[in-house]
Amino acid sequence: AEVVIADCRTAEDVVAAAFERAYRKRASFDPRRGSPRAWVFGIARNTALDELRRRKRTAALVEEPSENPGGTEAATVEVLAGACRSSGLSISTHEVAPQRPNLVATLNAGSGPGVMFLGHSDVVPAGPNWTADPYRARYADGRIYGRGATDMKSGVAAFVAAAIDFVRETPPDGAVILTITGDEEGVSRDGTIALVDWMEAEGER
Repeated sequence: AEVVIADCRTAEDVVAAAFERAYRKRASFDPRRGSPRAWVFGIARNTALDELRRRKRTAALVEEPSENPGGTEAATVEVLAGACRSSGLSISTHEVAPQRPNLVATLNAGSGPGVMFLGHSDVVPAGPNWTADPYRARYADGRIYGRGATDMKSGVAAFVAAAIDFVRETPPDGAVILTITGDEEGVSRDGTIALVDWMEAEGER
């Protein structure tokens, strides 16, 4: 069966949501920044671009076939690493087996409590009965179709985007850590177990 995620909005919806966000933030306008019109359009533009980048990132993840068994998660991890790196997070990858890295992306900010997001980069085999290439992301009827779109490449793309937005708009007082493991759809030796072993060896708590 084909797997889908809902709420892949049209271009018109993206723009409308962008202006709605700008309107909600109107109370924070500083007259020293110049024209209110330019300020609103600036927020709307950045919001729309962010939405399109997120959509593109989800599609890019779907299009990297990281089937398990197979040990092919490296390309998927590189897509995520690039997004985190460009947003100022420090990147650490740990290749547990060939083409099977675990990713840790960190922003250290202050000594307060931190938050960690944990997800996985692998997917189960596509199997038969697809009506199109399962590793070619397709938009139809407001949805993205492809293997892994639900479990869990859209989820990983969402929490990477949420963490980046949070760090940019509300700098935290503690660390924000994104951990992406492989081998969670199989025997699971090279994923979370290996990550925990590495963290213990490094004295991470």
